Amino acid sequence: MLGIILYFVIGFLCAFNWFKEDYEEEYKEAKAEGEAEDGMAVLLLLALIIFWPLVFVFKFYKAYIAP
Repeated sequence: MLGIILYFVIGFLCAFNWFKEDYEEEYKEAKAEGEAEDGMAVLLLLALIIFWPLVFVFKFYKAYIAP
């Protein structure tokens, strides 16, 4: 049970950080132009929370192994 909670806490923290770093500016611009919906941002955050190990490995590979 503790492992599941820890998995989702780490996923939430990573998703929030990645959204701030990678997507926040584009989202705000699209939201101001009326092109973005809140539901799509929520789905993106949910996907990042659930699949955070895959995203982490991809970002690690992209940053350190194949620059």
